[in-house]
Amino acid sequence: MVYLKYLWNEVSRILNDFRAECILTKDQLKEFARCLLPDIIAYCESETGKREFAEWKEKQKSEASHNADKAS
Repeated sequence: MVYLKYLWNEVSRILNDFRAECILTKDQLKEFARCLLPDIIAYCESETGKREFAEWKEKQKSEASHNADKAS
């Protein structure tokens, strides 16, 4: 589940940056995402993808602990 959250965050970040100048409809963007899905899965299963995911998880942990420290 954490992995899906990571993927969703990355896709959302990319789409949010893209939408600023995008004239595609939401359905067109969804179809584009469906075309990319096999490549995204292959990347996530690669050593590079696994390493970046591990780095992202560590970043999330450190940000969570930093925010908890600020709240105290």
